[in-house]
Amino acid sequence: MPERRIIWTHRFQIELTDILTYYKLKNGSCVFAVLLFNLIRKEVGLITRHPEAGKRTEFADVRALIVRNFTIYYSFSQVEVIILSIWDNRRNPDALELKI
Repeated sequence: MPERRIIWTHRFQIELTDILTYYKLKNGSCVFAVLLFNLIRKEVGLITRHPEAGKRTEFADVRALIVRNFTIYYSFSQVEVIILSIWDNRRNPDALELKI
């Protein structure tokens, strides 16, 4: 089966940008932010080939993939993987609100 197409939702893009900006400002350098971005891209690439690798969530069509201290929420079909959200697992879990 060919790889599924990746769709990065607007919400995911904003969350990822916020995370990467935080590390850039915190470290005074882009080095860690770039490493983290590349790791996330690599892991998302893996789920295009193995979408069932993520853990099932309480939402029927949503899976969760843990990458370091982050959880990536996604759904998939035969032709695409939709990256819904990214969450820093060190944050208060009560603040997580998945709007599917």
